[in-house]
Amino acid sequence: MMKASMMAFLHLKRKKLQSTVMVLSLAIALTGSGLLLRLYQMSQTRFSSMATNVQSVVGPKCGGIEILLGALNLEDRCLSALPINLFETLKTGADIHFEDGAVISSSQLIRNVVPFLNVGKFDSTQVIATDDSFLKLLQLPKSTLFEGMPKGSDLIVGAKAAELHHLHVGQSLAIQLRNNGSSAQLIVKAILPPQDSSWDFGAFVGMETGWELLRRSGYDHPIWHHKILSFFLIQMDTKGFSQIQSLINDRSVAQMIWVDSERSELAQLSGVAGNLGLMIVIVILCLAGFSIFGMMSIRSDGLRISTATLEAIGFPQSYMFWWMTWESLMIGLLASILAMALEYASFELLKSQLDSTWLIPAHQNSNLTWVLVILGQGILFSLLGSVSSMLQLIRVSIHQELKSG
Repeated sequence: MMKASMMAFLHLKRKKLQSTVMVLSLAIALTGSGLLLRLYQMSQTRFSSMATNVQSVVGPKCGGIEILLGALNLEDRCLSALPINLFETLKTGADIHFEDGAVISSSQLIRNVVPFLNVGKFDSTQVIATDDSFLKLLQLPKSTLFEGMPKGSDLIVGAKAAELHHLHVGQSLAIQLRNNGSSAQLIVKAILPPQDSSWDFGAFVGMETGWELLRRSGYDHPIWHHKILSFFLIQMDTKGFSQIQSLINDRSVAQMIWVDSERSELAQLSGVAGNLGLMIVIVILCLAGFSIFGMMSIRSDGLRISTATLEAIGFPQSYMFWWMTWESLMIGLLASILAMALEYASFELLKSQLDSTWLIPAHQNSNLTWVLVILGQGILFSLLGSVSSMLQLIRVSIHQELKSG
């Protein structure tokens, strides 16, 4: 007696067109659902890694959400620059003077001000110039490695960035400079302890090094030259924020945001998009399930006479069940393998096109989780399809089928 698995293979091979249509239909459905499920999961955890110990951010006038993502998610979304003088005024706790005579004291309101300057990147990792106030923000324990930000060609790398790119202390690293895309060689001085935040995906150099890299890239602002910042992060109380924000937003080239407010707005926007994506996933899965069930039912219906003949010559009904099971599993496995390749290619294409948008963070890579999700869906659908075939075969009357055939 021929094995049920071989019978299933030969039947799939004999019905090439029908088998191909079933595999492609299931593969396309699995690809779409897998990709949307991945995006939905990202939308739910997309901003969970933002630092929580920063209350306010000052950036160029490019929108509150763009400033939030640029400063706290290390996404270079604002390419404009800020003059250094406003940062230095807040850093020293001095009064803020504006041309119209308005004056406000910042010494009692601000606890820490951290400069950020995007100077370049390697792969998806942003290289940020900052100073010792960043180490204060991280509240790192006293260590000889972190007595101050590195100088010269040294840099500190976040834990996740070091893991993703297999970096170690003393390794030379080529970074792509922000202004003209030229490269500069830096050396890993230290690796930050895990912070459970976006800082884990960044790399950091001292401010003087950052400005030197800007000069080397040919950057020259018509007014401020190389003495610029991309953002500065502020640890402060809510008291006085609205007044400082009004002065900065209305009377300077900068824009000040309150992190919690912008984070809430961003969560609301991404939540709506995520819920819509989940609904689309459910619809796709339902369509995939119904289409597979329909095709398997039609396929089983065409085998009524064949299965009745096999039973009449002595094949047990369990043999038919195993035949249907093997055939469904083969279709599911082929569709899953094809879907995994299509989903991977689609994700990489989306990632390259959307390049660190709200949907896809720059450091997000393909992983085994989504392979298992697609494989599990394919196996589940194929097994359910085999169940529908079995239910039809149970109702087959050998004498009636042979008589009508």
